[in-house]
Amino acid sequence: MTDEALKESLNAAIGLKAHADAAARCAKSLLANQAIPLDERWDAYVKLCVADLISEVDCCGDGYIDFLEHKDGDELTMYDHFYIERHETRSYIDMYDYLIPGNYRFSEHLVPGSVDAWREKVLASGYAAFTYDW
Repeated sequence: MTDEALKESLNAAIGLKAHADAAARCAKSLLANQAIPLDERWDAYVKLCVADLISEVDCCGDGYIDFLEHKDGDELTMYDHFYIERHETRSYIDMYDYLIPGNYRFSEHLVPGSVDAWREKVLASGYAAFTYDW
């Protein structure tokens, strides 16, 4: 590879990266737009996380567990309901798997709408994951 070919390849790669970053910023800004259906925004969020375009981790997070309401008024806990230890990092995509009805024993006992409120909070946060700290 010649010196000139290396420079051209480098400039092309930098240009592509800048374009991809700008497109990802635009897509991320639309995630909190409630005019777009929640399921469509959640699917886009998952794709952005899987593509590592959303990768930030909330270093002192609680997983926004307060947005989830149990029908019996019981308090949800990270350890008992999500099996998350202190200082463990968990993606919101993995946590959502616990909230899908039929996946785990407590998912059917959540107040209708609280999972959607939780997803809205996650989408607005800009984080892909959190490190649990209580």
